[in-house]
Amino acid sequence: MQVEKQTSHYELFKYQPIDFMFDYHLNPYVGKIFKYIVRYPFKHSDPTIDLRKALYTLRIYRDRKHYSEGSNPLYFVALSHFSDMNKNVLKPEQYALLTFLALQQYDELEKELERKIKYYERNGN
Repeated sequence: MQVEKQTSHYELFKYQPIDFMFDYHLNPYVGKIFKYIVRYPFKHSDPTIDLRKALYTLRIYRDRKHYSEGSNPLYFVALSHFSDMNKNVLKPEQYALLTFLALQQYDELEKELERKIKYYERNGN
């Protein structure tokens, strides 16, 4: 099977998001939320596209209770490792979103995603 060339927004990362998701066995919902948070400033000219996708996926994940209550320490360690490997690429607001995700603070993550969407709707990029 031939692998498609990576798009430029992923070429920025020293540790590729897809490799990270497989290396740490992120569940599919967390993996998608992670992917959207990581790429939202880079992929589209409108950052709300991926922020809305992250919010939508988070709500499905939370509402269908596809997670266990409480923090998963592996997520925190794993996301810290990813952040350290890509510290020259990630923006401070991405660190905050990834921290909420890693600590499974889904209500806080939802509020922050909503806040960022409103900010970009008012102010643009």
